[in-house]
Amino acid sequence: MSRLINHGIVEVASLTPMSIRMGDPKYNVDQMLELIHEVNKENKKGNHQTRVVVYPELSVTGYNCGELFNQSALIDSAEDEIMRFAQASNSPYNPLIIIGAPVRKDNQLFNCAVIIFKGEILGIVPKTYLPNYTVLYEARYFHSSVNRLSDSIQYGSKEVPFTPNLIFEDLTSGAAVSAELCEDLWMPLAPSSYHCLHGANIVGNLSSSNQNFGKTTYREELMRIHSSINVCGYIYTCATFEESTTDSVFAGHNIVVSNGTITGDTKYMENKGITYGEVDIEDIQNVRIKSNTYMGVPDKQTYYKIPYKSFELVSKTFYSNTDISVLPFIPTDSKKDFNKVFDLQFVGLAQRLKKADCHQVVVDMHRVDSGILALFATIEAFKWCEFDISGIQFMFCGNHWTEELRQRVLETTRSLKVSQCMKESEICPNSHISDETMTDIANNKSKDHLSKSYLYEVNGSIPNTVIFGLIHDYLSRNEMSYSADLVENILEETDIMVDFALWHMLKNGFGPHKIFDMFVNAIQIQRGVVLSSDHKKTILDELKMFYQNFFTAQLDRKRPDTVKIYSASITQNDWRMPADASAQVWLRQLDVIEIL
Repeated sequence: MSRLINHGIVEVASLTPMSIRMGDPKYNVDQMLELIHEVNKENKKGNHQTRVVVYPELSVTGYNCGELFNQSALIDSAEDEIMRFAQASNSPYNPLIIIGAPVRKDNQLFNCAVIIFKGEILGIVPKTYLPNYTVLYEARYFHSSVNRLSDSIQYGSKEVPFTPNLIFEDLTSGAAVSAELCEDLWMPLAPSSYHCLHGANIVGNLSSSNQNFGKTTYREELMRIHSSINVCGYIYTCATFEESTTDSVFAGHNIVVSNGTITGDTKYMENKGITYGEVDIEDIQNVRIKSNTYMGVPDKQTYYKIPYKSFELVSKTFYSNTDISVLPFIPTDSKKDFNKVFDLQFVGLAQRLKKADCHQVVVDMHRVDSGILALFATIEAFKWCEFDISGIQFMFCGNHWTEELRQRVLETTRSLKVSQCMKESEICPNSHISDETMTDIANNKSKDHLSKSYLYEVNGSIPNTVIFGLIHDYLSRNEMSYSADLVENILEETDIMVDFALWHMLKNGFGPHKIFDMFVNAIQIQRGVVLSSDHKKTILDELKMFYQNFFTAQLDRKRPDTVKIYSASITQNDWRMPADASAQVWLRQLDVIEIL
């Protein structure tokens, strides 16, 4: 069981005031306070559990103040209003708050992120990269962080750290938060990359990025890629449309990303005050540890780590508003991507046929859906190798084949130039191709390989929840005639649960308690209902059975070869665990779950 609260899922938010006045810090702080009061109130009620919030760049003054940044009246007012904001925003249910403001130091003006928690300024992060091109003129007014003379500043009545190299560590949630500002992200060596290498798992970016055609998509892709490469959560907060001038339009495009997945965002020109999202810091931790190259060449720098303690959970009930898929193996764009999965599947088999110079095979069909998919993959592999398709036969295996089921298959195969193998004695040794699936193998339901010597296991990396989509896509692309009820698109909840568990166990390293809570939560969000206690208990019992079966299945690791297709994989070269490992640690996590 994860030691992190809420299984490591941390709620965060971008806060963009819908109204600002350029050069009026008092008015702007009033608007900012409305948003943080709303966050504090929702945290207290338990409707949200927001741990980190980020405002736009220079949110206290407005970004487009121009020459007014050289006026002491504006800078003095900004400092006074930051102090007022810190006191007025104070609450037992405070998140870590990151706001944007101009800050004077060392005879220079810096564009800064000011980090506040429970009425106190914890630190100030100056911007490093200052754009001075097209419609941006920051270097005219501000200096880069590299020009500071020291790493501390007297701000108000308190001396606080003043450097980009700050990480704020929440002792409650495990969040380790750093900050950078707008252009910092767009550089080849972003400060956030160093922050992550030194322990940050969430980065807040205060931005005033202007809007132009095509930039929304580019910005989203940048966030996904940057958070994936650095394996981090990323909160990107952009200036509202009220920053717009005669030169530039700002769109309030806010994005929250967790290790490459957008969990919260505003749509084009939506301009929403609060944009909630979630960061899974357990996922981030697991991926970083699993990737032995992540810290391969760390560029060690001096960092200041500042501890703070956010509020305790209002409720111990698992909390997540992210709509995650209950079918994680299904491609996001299924119309485009099913054929890519299929291509990987049959090319692996084609290489084996080519190397073995095997022109005659028999596809063992244990059930309709997996058998048909294995047959289609074998046909395409033969075509790839330029072999005669008549060398393919298929055999009905098992005693569950009714005449109706047989006829469905035979009707489809008549036009394919493949034939049914009637006698086992007609089969050449080592020419069988297994149709058994990744789901059945992992759930210890696949045993036929013990009595036969298989050439290849063509469905060995294909989960049950993907089979119908692959078959339907293949039939559609090849404009084939087939029995209308050849394969029914009926997914058993057990298969859905097993594939969900496989994905998050193999890919993300999540434990069974978290997987159970995530699965129940995902179903409830998808269906818009609260599952009954009996339903939850059934899921829990089936999950226990899966873990028992999965560990038992490891006693039989000498399976036929198959190719890796998904990042969640149990191929022999990809998943290595001892055959006689105990399942008790995993089962005990499930034993402590209380069904309410």
